[in-house]
Amino acid sequence: MASPNSLIPAIFLFILSCWYLGGSQLSHAQNDAIKPGKVLSYSQQLVSADGRFRLGFFNIGSPDHGYLGIWYTNDTFNFRVWVANREKPVSVGKGNLTMDADGLLKILHDGGSPIPLNANKTAPNSIATLEKSGNFVVKELNPDGSTKRMLWESFDYPTNTLLPGMKLGINYKTGQKWTLTSWLTSQIPSAGGFSLEWNLTTNGTRRLIMRHRGDTYWLSGMGSNSNSVNLVMSSNAGYYNFSYVSNKNEGYYSYSAPGMRISRLVLTPDGQLADFPTPAFVSGIMCFGYSSAQGCVQQKSPNCRTSSQKFEQRRGYFISSSPHLDENLSVNLFDCMDRCWSDCSCVGYTTLHNNGTGCRFYSGDFVEEKASNLEQFYVLTDIPKTGEPRRKKGVWRIWIIVAPVGALAISIWACFLWRKKLQWDQDRDRESTLFNLTSSRRSGDTYEIMNNGKEGHDLKIFNFHSIVAATDNFSTENKLGEGGFGPVYKVRLLPSLASIMILLTSLEATSFMLIQGNLPEGQEIAVKRLSRSSGQGLVEFKNELILIAKLQHTNLVRLLGCCVEGDEKMLIYEYMPNKSLDFFLFGSPCSFIFLFG
Repeated sequence: MASPNSLIPAIFLFILSCWYLGGSQLSHAQNDAIKPGKVLSYSQQLVSADGRFRLGFFNIGSPDHGYLGIWYTNDTFNFRVWVANREKPVSVGKGNLTMDADGLLKILHDGGSPIPLNANKTAPNSIATLEKSGNFVVKELNPDGSTKRMLWESFDYPTNTLLPGMKLGINYKTGQKWTLTSWLTSQIPSAGGFSLEWNLTTNGTRRLIMRHRGDTYWLSGMGSNSNSVNLVMSSNAGYYNFSYVSNKNEGYYSYSAPGMRISRLVLTPDGQLADFPTPAFVSGIMCFGYSSAQGCVQQKSPNCRTSSQKFEQRRGYFISSSPHLDENLSVNLFDCMDRCWSDCSCVGYTTLHNNGTGCRFYSGDFVEEKASNLEQFYVLTDIPKTGEPRRKKGVWRIWIIVAPVGALAISIWACFLWRKKLQWDQDRDRESTLFNLTSSRRSGDTYEIMNNGKEGHDLKIFNFHSIVAATDNFSTENKLGEGGFGPVYKVRLLPSLASIMILLTSLEATSFMLIQGNLPEGQEIAVKRLSRSSGQGLVEFKNELILIAKLQHTNLVRLLGCCVEGDEKMLIYEYMPNKSLDFFLFGSPCSFIFLFG
């Protein structure tokens, strides 16, 4: 059994724990409000009664800029749904929130005047509370602690975010307007270029109206009646209950999101209405100044711009172009796009400062590269038509290579066709000449030589160039003797030259010539050349071609074909290696010459 003395430490710890837990619960219960004389330091926070929202100081963008704001407790991204001093940041760690005896809620900071939140709406017995809805309110209290009246609330001064229960519209009694205004950039809470309001249109109906720098940018669709809105979300649509209220005191647009722990509609710096962190965008708000679809109000464009153009983000560099700089710290990326679109000489842009403000405008040629160390720009491009594939990156460089190669290929092909045409013309001329030479007044002559009525003829047509090459241009070294119509040559026809077709210059010749050589198949031949200076040459050539072509017999020298090339005409015979019959009859080379002469 434990002694009484041993129980004292345990009892002390139990009492201390009860005191701590009770004190913590009391502290938590009182941590949602500020009373006159109390101070919320830079490192402290107010927490709503249900723990859903927090209010405190934070820094963003610049390490020297501190802001007082509200955010969801369980939001991983810590998106600020409201900012008290968006236009007047304080030094980080140097600000605090307090309420004086008159009920004035203000931010105190080193090196500057106090920043009041509820000026002209004060009362001595007041309290500032962060409510479960995320609304930060200042109320005047009765002596018993109950609420006497509402003096001020953050929901009357929205920044860029619409929470469930907040209003977009107007209080007809006070003239108070509830309007969203975007941040300048994602890192700068000060007012940007876009605003969203619930207001009358030119035809007397109320719609959600988005403006950019005062100009109408987008209009919401109409609902079932003239004052309702058809607002379609790209996702999470089932979680939103949109409503419109209109009476003699106020008219506003609002929504609720039952069952959602985190819900907000954010007006982004580039003019979109989105539910973060999903993100679920309101369908249609993708105007960018040059679209007229789904509620977008198309802005007047200069004559140099067309509907098929837009800016796309590309990585690369501009050639021989010094940018035009705009150092204005109150403009963002969308403003840069808007200005570049209006300037016909501008083909690209980006921001100037690291915080996303200022502009750089470019007018030179852009070279796209995929290297990750190169800067990204927004470059003017053409929008592909429906069903048309997007243009490849660097297509202009491909054309630089393809164009000359294509031109060279076309030139080669044209040259080939020209050469083929010359060959066809030569073949046609030879066929025509052959036909004329073998024709007679009797149609039967032509019929028999035309291979019994079939297209073509039995005689082969030899290439003149192969004969010239084989005779070494009819050199005297190959000369065998003289016939009745000229000299006779002995040669060997090269097989590799038999099929070559080359246009030759005219050769001086005065007689028939007898040569020997080999066909590509190895057959030996004899060639008889008609002299152009012989008065009887043409008649002899024609008669011999007609008669011998028709006389085919084993005991006769067979005519294999002919060569017809312009004025050049030759007969190609089967070669007789064992000499001619006249040699054995007469024993004289002259008889050999006489036979072929």
